[in-house]
Amino acid sequence: AGSGTFAGKPVPAKATLRLDLGGALMQEEVEDEDSGGAFPLEISSRGVRIDIFAAAATLPQDRRNILHCIAGTPETNWATEEPPDSCDGYDALNRNARRLFAAGAMDGAAP
Repeated sequence: AGSGTFAGKPVPAKATLRLDLGGALMQEEVEDEDSGGAFPLEISSRGVRIDIFAAAATLPQDRRNILHCIAGTPETNWATEEPPDSCDGYDALNRNARRLFAAGAMDGAAP
């Protein structure tokens, strides 16, 4: 089941999507709006803490290549160098991803 209530009834678990419309505008789409629902606050609160360097991948080599790509490492160096621990590319990606979740996290933090 989902969390919360709508019209006095529990909100069932269902597909929910938050769309970035650009210009700091968001739109939520909820499957079966007649029974309520919203993008999960728990996901928003976790989303504002995204750290691309800490992320995992199924294969270690995939993680390594993804980090090199984001960092802007020349592809000829990917096999011989470790990805950097931090860089402007990681910071920019983290910042852009976190802003997608910020509004929902702030709603969840409000009393």
